[in-house]
Amino acid sequence: MFREIPALRIRGTTAEPFSDEVMVEIPLTIQVNGRSVGTAMTSPVDLPEFVTGFLFTTGTIGALSELVSLEIDGETARVVVKQSTTTVLQQKADPAGAPRVPAETIIKGLFEVLESELHNRTGGAQAVGLIVPPAVVYRAEDIGRHNALDRVIGFGLMHNIDFRNSFVVCSGRISAAMARKCVIAGIPVAATRGATTTEAIRVATEGDLTIIGFVRRESMNVYTGRHRIEWSKKD
Repeated sequence: MFREIPALRIRGTTAEPFSDEVMVEIPLTIQVNGRSVGTAMTSPVDLPEFVTGFLFTTGTIGALSELVSLEIDGETARVVVKQSTTTVLQQKADPAGAPRVPAETIIKGLFEVLESELHNRTGGAQAVGLIVPPAVVYRAEDIGRHNALDRVIGFGLMHNIDFRNSFVVCSGRISAAMARKCVIAGIPVAATRGATTTEAIRVATEGDLTIIGFVRRESMNVYTGRHRIEWSKKD
């Protein structure tokens, strides 16, 4: 996940050589039924989970059963899929009936996921966690938060997790693309210690996704879907 790279540290008028720990980034070319569909810049870990999630959130597959085979050969992922007769939006789970989530459960889950040795060592890791209350069932770390979310979704598909009873937490901004991935998977709640965007809020409103931003130990901002969040009301 990281490599020691020689660098020069300058402090004021002095400079000294040192070895810095830098995150590894690779180009992963994804081929579907013999045709290249793109190259993703990603961290070289949990690649089957990443590719599975990527295929699902981009609409290449509508369910795990449509994935016939997946092989990783160096920096190439070779995938064979069945021809889908449905669209991603038709496959999307409806999160409307998801259970309410206590605010303290979201806070606890987020800060557990953010306890990252990799980020502490490199300063370059984005983290996304999949939580089925009360437990964090999977944490993904990558150079990009979109890749990490694809890994989380891929893991959930591969392990038959009912996304309707889960939520995700992340270290970075919830953009429209991040919100759309959650809507496609049927994940009802997405929370971050960072910000969101107006377009993400529009996507979330249309897709019945709860977006929570600026999560701190004792506070959070709920932008959409506030009916899903439980909190202690003061007298």
